Amino acid sequence: MSGMKKRAAGKFTPGLSGLSKAPSIHSKEPSRMRGPLSPTKNANIEQPDKSRIFASSDEEDAAFGSVDGATEWLWRMWSVCLVYSAMAGICAGLWAVLHESLQPPLFGTVWVRFCANESNTSGVSPNSAPAELKMKLLAVYLAEDINITTQVPIYGAPRYTTAAAVHGKVVLRPRGDRDAKSLISTEQSARRVWTFPACDPGGRDEIGSADVSAPWKYVHMVNRFDMDLASVRPNPIAPMKHEVPVGVYHFAVFQTCLQNLGRANLYQVKASPGSTTVHSWGGSPPNRTRFRMGQPSGAAPSPCFQLTQPLASPLVISHGDDVTVTMAYSLQDSFRFQALGDEGPAWSCYAPEEGDGDPIVPLPSCLRRASAEACSKHCVRLPKFYPTFHRRGPSEKFSPAMVPPDMLCHSWRYTQAIAGYQACDRDNSETLIYTDEFDCLFAALAVVNILPTRAEIDRDNDLKASYEEFIAYLDAAIGFESELEL
Repeated sequence: MSGMKKRAAGKFTPGLSGLSKAPSIHSKEPSRMRGPLSPTKNANIEQPDKSRIFASSDEEDAAFGSVDGATEWLWRMWSVCLVYSAMAGICAGLWAVLHESLQPPLFGTVWVRFCANESNTSGVSPNSAPAELKMKLLAVYLAEDINITTQVPIYGAPRYTTAAAVHGKVVLRPRGDRDAKSLISTEQSARRVWTFPACDPGGRDEIGSADVSAPWKYVHMVNRFDMDLASVRPNPIAPMKHEVPVGVYHFAVFQTCLQNLGRANLYQVKASPGSTTVHSWGGSPPNRTRFRMGQPSGAAPSPCFQLTQPLASPLVISHGDDVTVTMAYSLQDSFRFQALGDEGPAWSCYAPEEGDGDPIVPLPSCLRRASAEACSKHCVRLPKFYPTFHRRGPSEKFSPAMVPPDMLCHSWRYTQAIAGYQACDRDNSETLIYTDEFDCLFAALAVVNILPTRAEIDRDNDLKASYEEFIAYLDAAIGFESELEL
């Protein structure tokens, strides 16, 4: 029984070296525990202070707690920053969309007409006026500025904005266009004010796929010489409305081709109505460097894009403006039946075909400068164009689209009178019959300071005014008023 009691009194408790049998206080066996906790062998060793152990554990927990708190605070701040950044991006996108829709781009309307200056050409001798002087014209553009060095037009850039201080002086840097991604940049296309219909037959603004040659590359071809500068109606096409961005424009640009890879001629002349010789020229070699209107500084201008004379005054287009740009020119000294021997690169001289009229007798003054062969030729060059403009006032209610093409080059009073008659002819019968039509006509003519009586318009007293009667009155009352001063 004593043995069973001893075995039952023994307990197993975990020790530092594993599981060991804890001796009973009644047991006579010596203790087998070894180590610092042994009450027999290590009684004189200082035991660790439990209070200090527990205090150090609390300090470590507090330190770790403070680190976790700082990390959590930083993470919360980062999340807040991300949320606010995302909200700011969404607001910016919504503002851009709303701003674009609520404030659309600002545009003005521009019409273009081509007119010879009759005041300068009426006294020109027949020796300087050919029977035909035709050209291929694809488009007309307005440009804010030009490159100072290369004379390449600049579209969409403010005038005189780039400057550099050199030795204490401010000088202009040669600049090119900002967009050089295509043959016709977006800025240039937006500033087109006249378009030949064959270049954009579908009306989808596809003028970048039209040229005078290379049908294997370009869809639309301009093969005819439809612009006859020697005709009373140089442009048989009625003006078309074009919208351009608001801005200040100083130059006009003619586009006679795009690349002209096939070297097609751009101009054509006929000396006299009975002449059988038709001379064509202007097929310059293609640009091997692939000309772009958005060229960097130093690039050479393309022969397909030609500058006219600068506008006499800057053309300021504001939103809602309606402006008519007149491309005025003079045929004076544009054709020479007999060469003078001083013709430069701008002239194209040719000999008439055999049997085409009387032979050309060289001038003595020409023989002193050139050979007899060179002096026995006709010479031709394009006239200079001087763009002017007229801004339609608030009292003018008519556009150039209402004026017949053969009357576009009359004075603005004349064209407004024609447009007034067209607007008042409400049944399109080319005859004014009803009282309200007459009242409408008199009101429209009063705007341009033309004050006729009913008897002056209705000459045959048949109580109606035909279009022919009205034109006869205008010719007798104001005649042909030339307002083109070159």
